[in-house]
Amino acid sequence: MTKFKKFQLIFLAIFGVFMGGLATVKANAAAQNDIGYSVAAQLPKNQIDKRNSFFELKMKSGQTQTLHTKIFNVTNQEIKVKSAIHTAWTNSGGAIDYVNPTKT
Repeated sequence: MTKFKKFQLIFLAIFGVFMGGLATVKANAAAQNDIGYSVAAQLPKNQIDKRNSFFELKMKSGQTQTLHTKIFNVTNQEIKVKSAIHTAWTNSGGAIDYVNPTKT
């Protein structure tokens, strides 16, 4: 094996270890930002696409409907959750954006 090939192999090995270490650090940081609960929509019969995990309902103008969700506390501590309705979409970066609700 030539010296250049050995250098390439060593460089790739070090680079691979470095990149693997960065992935672990990023995963740990995400776990530390956990909010402590998750929410699941209880989809009604008029849900347009039942594969979605959000409410997308077929309704007539002026129609009202009560929506239900399940909140899962994944901690061993008591939590308080305040709910609100917001319009959301996925931006070009793949993150969820929310429309701020109108203050009344």
